[in-house]
Amino acid sequence: MAAFKVTGRFCKEIPLNDERRLAWYIVTVTEDADGEAVFDHEGHSVTTDDMLGMAVRYMKESRVAGYRHKEFAGVGQCVISAPLTPEIYAGLAAHATQMAKEKHGDAAPAVVIPPMPTVWLAGIEIASDVRWADYKAGRAPMISMGGNADALEPVPS
Repeated sequence: MAAFKVTGRFCKEIPLNDERRLAWYIVTVTEDADGEAVFDHEGHSVTTDDMLGMAVRYMKESRVAGYRHKEFAGVGQCVISAPLTPEIYAGLAAHATQMAKEKHGDAAPAVVIPPMPTVWLAGIEIASDVRWADYKAGRAPMISMGGNADALEPVPS
């Protein structure tokens, strides 16, 4: 296992929750919607299995969120962790279909979720007043977390 820095990208498409000081981050993307491995700007890729292991370990042992890989004390913590894999998307669609059938009968159409990237989505509660102001103003587009995974070689394009 090679240590590397995990930087979650702020997901501005999901609104900030002022009341809970909750910001949403894509911690990592392991596969695109076509199932191909995704590599970051440093050439790192994380397998889906490693991502799941990282998410479990992070939630059990740390949950600390930092700023620019330097400031961790008092910045915030991960309060929601959702690794989203093809199996989870399929399970959510099946569950939603069952709920629709229970409400509307067997004629209810099946819920279909289009192919989606495999991601780890995290809800970060920002404790620092300074950092909360930065996130709200768009001055802090990333959150820092620590992680370990086996590095894969980038696929030549």
